[in-house]
Amino acid sequence: MAVESSLGYKFLYKGFIVQAFVHPSFNKHTGGCYQRLDFLGDAVLDYLITPYLYSVYPKLKPGQLTDLRSVTVNNNSLAHVAVTRSFQKYFLSDSANLSEAIKKFVNFAQTSISEKNLLDGPTCPKVLGNLVESCVGAILIDTGFNLSHVWRIILTFFDPIMTFSSLYINPVRQLREICQSHNWDLEFSSSRKGKTFIVEAKVTGKKVLQLLMQPTYENSST
Repeated sequence: MAVESSLGYKFLYKGFIVQAFVHPSFNKHTGGCYQRLDFLGDAVLDYLITPYLYSVYPKLKPGQLTDLRSVTVNNNSLAHVAVTRSFQKYFLSDSANLSEAIKKFVNFAQTSISEKNLLDGPTCPKVLGNLVESCVGAILIDTGFNLSHVWRIILTFFDPIMTFSSLYINPVRQLREICQSHNWDLEFSSSRKGKTFIVEAKVTGKKVLQLLMQPTYENSST
């Protein structure tokens, strides 16, 4: 099966990998959808990646490790893993809206970096991340819950993005840590102008940070 080449794993029981790509809207398959495998894969990813990051980055603070784990397994990262492996080609769904959302995201993900900087990216369909997690769950069951085997495959998925250099550091948390280390007073205030929320941070009475935020809505299709 072509999907096995994308995964780098050959299934003993093909039904698991078929189920991993079946959306609840797809009525032509009676073997169940991916949701249970997604649940399992989500837990396995967290269980395996957390100690790995702890061991590989012994000098990182807990907050930095949390951020790095979030960057690695958030839906956007998982969606890009799915597109890189062409998982969307094997996805089985009867939802036209979902298929269109996936198509738009795939087209955006495959554009050059210079073009991305000039475009407003589409909403990342949650289902793409679900596919990665369901595949992990399927592999775990097919290997007889062999975590070592599963980890070798997971590492090929995430090794390119599990680097501290790609880590986005939360500016608010970074500011809190700096103030705590120097015993400085930190105060936050918020206001609203139209649809824009304004949050200001003051250290010992002086404004040091201003964040402008607008509400965003993520596609929650599962």
